[in-house]
Amino acid sequence: MAIFFGVLLLIIAVVVFLFQTFSTKKHLDQLTSSGRQKLGEVLTAYRETKKELGDMGEENTVSEKMTIVGNPSCESPLISPLGQKPCIYYEVKVTSNYVEHYQERDSNGNMQNRTRNKTDVLEQNTNSTRFKLDDGTDSVIVDPRDGQFDGLTTSVDRSEVRQPTAGPTLSFGGFSLSLPSTINANQSPQTIHYQEKIIGLDRKLTVVGTLCDKMGELLIEKSGKTKVIVSTKSPDEMLAETESTMKKQRIIMAACGAIGLVLLIIGMI
Repeated sequence: MAIFFGVLLLIIAVVVFLFQTFSTKKHLDQLTSSGRQKLGEVLTAYRETKKELGDMGEENTVSEKMTIVGNPSCESPLISPLGQKPCIYYEVKVTSNYVEHYQERDSNGNMQNRTRNKTDVLEQNTNSTRFKLDDGTDSVIVDPRDGQFDGLTTSVDRSEVRQPTAGPTLSFGGFSLSLPSTINANQSPQTIHYQEKIIGLDRKLTVVGTLCDKMGELLIEKSGKTKVIVSTKSPDEMLAETESTMKKQRIIMAACGAIGLVLLIIGMI
């Protein structure tokens, strides 16, 4: 038994190490390598360079990592499905929590009525849109597709009990969903939980990404595998949280590794 738990703890230590190396550290490197700059200075230098060289009509003539703090705006913002809030990004999750009644044979071969709690995900999706970020010196378009979004605001967090007689369609705000046929009288009472998180247009944002020139249009977007980060937190808050996460991961790795090794030795003795 000691060998089993020793190996398990060592595996956990390795998994945490790999996660830190390929995720947390990469995130930290992106935050530290993207210096905070004023858009006015960068865009002025870009326009002067383009004026001297002319428009070569090529993509990616500019590629500069940047961290910008500013106010967002969007001519056609997304409207969140549940809360009906204007936003640049939303996450929606609708789950069904219910008690399922079923029959099972016991050790003597007799049928017994039993119940179990189950949760089904009825809907889960995210969406984002381009927006403009103004840091007070100039503005630039941000394309956050496939990005990382942090510091979201919870716009909806609500549960309601729904009986099978309520009908085959679920509606909330601007959201509508046809329920699966698996939801029946054997799955009741049913509690529907609605959750929605957004990044709205009413808060200052921090954007970490790469400034690129797409056929003469400047925008911040992902570069290769490096995604755009959009957060309602300040750069200092983001950096402090990431460093704190790495510290906790190192403690977990050391503890699991040491205890796992001791248990392994004890088990072998």
